[in-house]
Formats: sequence, C-alpha cells, structure tokens
Amino acid sequence: MHQRINSRFAVALLIAAMTSPAWASTGLFWQFQDLNYPSNSSCTAVAMRTAEAWPVVFAGNAQVFSLFATPSPSAPSNYWHQSTLPVTPSGAPIVAKSSPTGRVLMFNAVAEQLVAGSPTTGYSSYTATAGAFNNSGTLITAYNDQVNGFGTIPSGGKIIDMAFAPDGTLGVVTDGLKFYESYNGTWSQPVYLPTLYSASYMPTSLRLAYDAQSRPHIVTNASSNVRVFDFDTQTGMWTTNALGMLSYEAAAIAGTDNASGALGVAWVDSASGPYDLKYAYLDDTGTWITTTVVGNVDTSSQGVGLTFDYAGLPVISYKDNATYRLAYDPVLIPEPGTLMLAGGMSLLGVMRRRG
Repeated sequence: MHQRINSRFAVALLIAAMTSPAWASTGLFWQFQDLNYPSNSSCTAVAMRTAEAWPVVFAGNAQVFSLFATPSPSAPSNYWHQSTLPVTPSGAPIVAKSSPTGRVLMFNAVAEQLVAGSPTTGYSSYTATAGAFNNSGTLITAYNDQVNGFGTIPSGGKIIDMAFAPDGTLGVVTDGLKFYESYNGTWSQPVYLPTLYSASYMPTSLRLAYDAQSRPHIVTNASSNVRVFDFDTQTGMWTTNALGMLSYEAAAIAGTDNASGALGVAWVDSASGPYDLKYAYLDDTGTWITTTVVGNVDTSSQGVGLTFDYAGLPVISYKDNATYRLAYDPVLIPEPGTLMLAGGMSLLGVMRRRG
C-alpha cells in the first residue's frame, strides 16, 4: 500500500545528503539522512511538527535541528536549521513528543526542564519532570507528584513520563515503578510493575506510550536489558519481554494517535560489537518483533529518539560518524506521473511506502 507524503518534506529530504537505503528482514525499508551538524551530545530525541510531517531533532546539549523547505541562513547548503533552546545542557536522557496542532516538546526529567513550541514561533521553557500534549493539543506538565490540572497522584513519587491515550485517559509512570491513570479527573490507585526487575531498573529510564486501543506500554532499562511491559486487558495484569541489550540509560518508545495504531521501541543494542541500531514494533498478534535498522554505529552509549509521522510511519534520531542522523521508513520511490524540480534534480514524484 502506498501513501503520498508532504511534497515539501520530500523535496527537502532529497536535497539533503543521504546514504543508501537498507532493507530490514521484516520488509521495512529504511532511508538515512545526515543532519550535517557535529554530534556533541550523548542523546537525541525527535518529534514531528506541522501536521506531523516535518521532523525536529533535539540534542541533550540544548541544540535543536528543524527541517525546512528552504536552506538555513547560517548554512546555505543545509535544509536543517539549527537553534539553541532556553535550557541548561545535560547529558541525561531526553524525551520529545508531537502534538496534533503542530507544536513539539522536549523534557529532561533529571534536570527538571521542559520546552514546548515550534521552530517558527519559538520555544517556552518550564520547570517540569514530564509533559505531554492532550488530544486537543494542550500542553500538560507534571512536577514531581503533581500534574497541572489533574492534581496530585495518590501515593507520591516523581513522575518520569506521561502520555494521553486515544480515549483521553492520562497515564503517568513514576520512579518507584508505579503506574497511575486519571479517568475524568479521578486518579486510579497505583499499579506496580512486576517487582522481579525493580531492584536493578534505572528510574529515569521509564518511558510510557499508548496503543490504538488505549492500552499502556512501558519500556525501561532493567539490568541493561531493554524491557517492555504491556498491559493485558483480559487478565488485568502486566506482561513483560526483554527486547535487547543497551548500555545507555534509556530506550525510546512511541505510539501514534492515528488509525494505524503503530507502537515501537528504538535503541542502540550493546549485546556485542559492532553495535546495531534496533527497532522493535508490536505486530497485530501482540508480539514484539525486533529488527536491525543499521549496523555498526560508532557508539553504543547513546540515547536515540523515536516518533511517528502523520501516516503512522517510524522516524528515528541517532548519532553516527560524528554527526546526528535520521532513519525513516518508508522510502522515497519514483512515481512516473508528476514532475518536480528540487535543487537541479528532476524527480519523478515521491511516495512513501509502509513496510
């Protein structure tokens, strides 16, 4: 099945420098793009702005890189525009999220910093340990055990991540392995994740996302394992799976807010060298499928970013060869029918294909 992508996004992507695409064993067809800025941070995060069609890559050193259809004023050969965020640089894990109204956010639970906005309107900063956009695009922030507009969670703890389900339910996860949901302003009692891994998990590595059926999923670093917890609505209990190994503090998890219902996890696997960028997704049977996006990245100790575009297709930010990079599926492929011009190149149309 084929779906058109935003033509401006396609033009900008094709003008920028790319490496060769790579097939994954599951049929995912990844394209790679250098941002052409030096990778001076150990972590990145990515979100999609403006109808979830244009990527924004955040770095832990307070830099942000946004793709535009016009070249950067400071780097005329580059369509990625660089700017500095109103936050203090930090090497701790960062999280980025998209909104249905075109804005993006980035937060750092360790440094208690959050920014929200867009590269065209600018970013505002907040003191927060987590944040998310609700289904109307309103920014909701959390600080320690309090959520703005939702009150205090019942049993305390520091909120590390939060997300809204498609049905409007708000979920939060705390550094004590506690998960709460708010139904119409009323908090549930805490649900503890399985305690088998609680002695060795990294508190700030907890990440939360919902699937299309409003079921929560949490990923964390437990004894250097990428461990995912899935809520089983039939049994009312959490199930858990180890997806791989990582040496950095956190993996990235993301879900979509559209009909595709895509849900995925990304990380750099450190089981053995060379180190591979991995992507796992939840298939239609509820099974996690792990794939290799690209092998032999130049460092295993890095935090990567994961988001989905408006069509429910994955976009991953990471660093390799001393630069920030983007991996995305599907690929741009020729379509004999329309002719577009970009930077002197004649393009026979562009399409995006789901793997």
